[in-house]
Amino acid sequence: MATDDKDTQDETDRTSKPEDGEQADAEGTEESSSDKDADDAKADATKADANKADAAEAEESSSDEGASEPEEKAASEGDAAPERMRRSRARGAKPISPPPPAASLGRSVVLFVAVFVTLAAGFAFLSSSDPFSERNAPRWRKGQKVQLNITLDPRDDLNLSCASKSVVEGKRCEFEAKNQKYSGEMDDKQMLRPYTTTDGVQFLAAGLWTQPDLEKGKRPRDRFTVACTFTVDGSVSSPAVRWNPAGAWNEKNQNWFAGSVSDCKVQAE
Repeated sequence: MATDDKDTQDETDRTSKPEDGEQADAEGTEESSSDKDADDAKADATKADANKADAAEAEESSSDEGASEPEEKAASEGDAAPERMRRSRARGAKPISPPPPAASLGRSVVLFVAVFVTLAAGFAFLSSSDPFSERNAPRWRKGQKVQLNITLDPRDDLNLSCASKSVVEGKRCEFEAKNQKYSGEMDDKQMLRPYTTTDGVQFLAAGLWTQPDLEKGKRPRDRFTVACTFTVDGSVSSPAVRWNPAGAWNEKNQNWFAGSVSDCKVQAE
């Protein structure tokens, strides 16, 4: 009886041992499953971190590319601009056709007329102020007495001279020719000299410097005007005149009236 109970107990122990092993195996399996889950979670976290890093790097890269894109675009446009300009010029360049002959001729005629009118006006002005101009030639008669205002320099008795072989009522020029002085004797009442009136009339006269108001020591020191009576004795054909001994002779193809002056009075300024 006791032996049977012992055997029963041993069998019970043997039966319970495998259950303990299975329990141990189950626990081991549970622990390994927990470790695997932890490893997977860690791997997922690592992968997430890596994905975040990649995303940040990609975002930074795209930002740099976005910033450099306008610069590259501007540079490429800058490089392309001269080329476009050259092409545009090449396409837009057109040969300049000459103006129609009629228009060109018309402009030339207008320009010519304008230049001609300007020159004519200039010559007219100069001739009107030219002492030797025929427009300033008086219309006097022989024997006529004319009241004249003559403009003078106090040294004109030495400066003024004329050249001609003509003799008018015993009066003549100091020179027979521009390079030949008259060899005879003459005084102031016989020597013709060129004079100019205040209104631009030119004539030859003798006897001016022997007038009482024009004797040396009485005449003014600066340029002055004297009023005289001029008696027309005739004319001298194309005389040469000189206003200064160092100056050039002037000769015009016109007649100058010649005569004598009297009753000369210096005019107050």
